[in-house]
Amino acid sequence: MEKKQKVLSVDVMYFTVIAFLITVSRMYKFITLKALKDRERSMIFEALKQATRDIMKDIGFSEFDNPIHIIFADNEFESLRSR
Repeated sequence: MEKKQKVLSVDVMYFTVIAFLITVSRMYKFITLKALKDRERSMIFEALKQATRDIMKDIGFSEFDNPIHIIFADNEFESLRSR
């Protein structure tokens, strides 16, 4: 049986003047929204880590499981590729 790849789509969006990291997982039917203090690499990376933890917690994965195989993002996230 072939396993389905778990895909997460991410982007930074603005509501008024506040930046948010939004993630959408179609397979898990789960959306997260994290406020960002700034758009620095470290801030976006921490918000992305927290979003994946929220998804794992909601669907019952342990902290050491990785339910995400692919992340779709634009060039703003390129600096996070190696992490």
